[in-house]
Amino acid sequence: MDSSTKRELALDLLAAPHAPPTPFTFAASDDRDTAGDTIVRGPWPQPSPWSPDAMLPAVLHVPEEERADWRRHVLARYRRQLVTEPLAALAWAIRNPGLAEVSDARFVELLCDGPMSRFLTPDLEDDDERLFGAILDRPTDEHTWVKADFRIMGLVSSSAASLAASTVVLFGRAPSGSHRLVAVSVDGDVFSRDDGDAFELAKYVALQSAGTCVTLHMHPRLHFPFDAVNAVARTRLPDGHVLKELLRPHLRLELAVSDAVLHGPRSVLRPGHIYSPYAATHREALALVGSVWTGHPHASGTPSRAYPPFRFPVRPPRVHSRYGDFLDRYLGVVRAFVTDVLATLAPTDSHATDFARHVAHFLPGFPLRETPSERLDFVSAIATTIFSLSIAHTTDHHLFGIVDPREVPFRLRTTRPRRGERIALDRSSLVTTRDLVAQRLCSRMYFEPYPLERLVDVRYAFAERSLAGAGSRFVAGLRAAERALSSEGVPIYLALEAMAPSVQF
Repeated sequence: MDSSTKRELALDLLAAPHAPPTPFTFAASDDRDTAGDTIVRGPWPQPSPWSPDAMLPAVLHVPEEERADWRRHVLARYRRQLVTEPLAALAWAIRNPGLAEVSDARFVELLCDGPMSRFLTPDLEDDDERLFGAILDRPTDEHTWVKADFRIMGLVSSSAASLAASTVVLFGRAPSGSHRLVAVSVDGDVFSRDDGDAFELAKYVALQSAGTCVTLHMHPRLHFPFDAVNAVARTRLPDGHVLKELLRPHLRLELAVSDAVLHGPRSVLRPGHIYSPYAATHREALALVGSVWTGHPHASGTPSRAYPPFRFPVRPPRVHSRYGDFLDRYLGVVRAFVTDVLATLAPTDSHATDFARHVAHFLPGFPLRETPSERLDFVSAIATTIFSLSIAHTTDHHLFGIVDPREVPFRLRTTRPRRGERIALDRSSLVTTRDLVAQRLCSRMYFEPYPLERLVDVRYAFAERSLAGAGSRFVAGLRAAERALSSEGVPIYLALEAMAPSVQF
């Protein structure tokens, strides 16, 4: 199956047979019918209105109080920025035309640390062996091979407005952990330093793929899958239940933010807005997000281990970089906190078991609570949920918010390099002023974090006396982790004081 056929199949799945969903809201509280029986009215997961088969379950019935919270804080900010930011973005783009030179060392820094390092993996597959075979066959004792796989960019078609291409980057990793750029594949053509300007262009195509894929595939993994968890927790868990009170501070605004991004008429995924930077059409952007759910096979049709179909991340995938070391340290603190809190939960607790059963119905791989092993995995799954919605989500936003659009462009006004062709690279012609303005505004409005609360200020309303002070101990553990990271020389990618407890932007 070639890439164009795969792209058409993916987009066919997303061809909605009806208009985009109209938000329908109702009270999150219970109601009573005329006979006095309780009617539970709350948000609930359902098949995506774009495609039941090609997207994660959606939550459309967002409680009105959360929509009001979103309008008051998030939408109001967008409106202010649309008044104050465009002229500043235009002035910046005029002062900084074209793309900046990206050395091999800077390219490695961008792709091998921070959010884009989430794509790094030493797991080379048969398709990688065929692609880079001549290079991989060279004997070496000084490093191992790792790749950054952006093949899902094949879901985006090239157009007059922008090039788009499926890319894979090959690195050599030294025992010290440092990386060396070896080769870049663009739609199957492999380029190395010997290819001159064609290699330089291939690097920009890979950076475009990386920026698009991290924001439309990898980052969505940190909150869209948890929409179902959020909705079931709000609707099925009674107020005061230890699990609901544990999750509550981490649920604020997440459903409203997801709904606005996935279904809103002014979503950044829709082309045509002044802040819409992507080369993808709306359907193609949804296909990239949908690949979180469906996975994305190789061009040969064989499954890809880099893009498998969705299973709930009981434990977050390993990030092979210093950024991963930073995240892992905090994940350990979150897991220890959740373990202590949920130790008060009886194995036979019917509310928690009901919650797990409903979530597992919508999210394959979410652990039930029927065996001791499943109960341990359940604790890890809740820890992953809290960690993803707070620390990982905020830090990813911060780091991508400071990325220079002149180094990681979302559009490229050129044709792709071809093996054996010599080109003269003109960085000033690769993007337009409009491209830079859109990406700058997108970064200011959607990528930079704007916390409404701080993780360190969270207070948990646990009813159990044994959990008095649990929240304070959690924050103390997070502060100790930050000090330990600093003393060990691990970069502090974002200060703990700046982390939000939930998806608020």
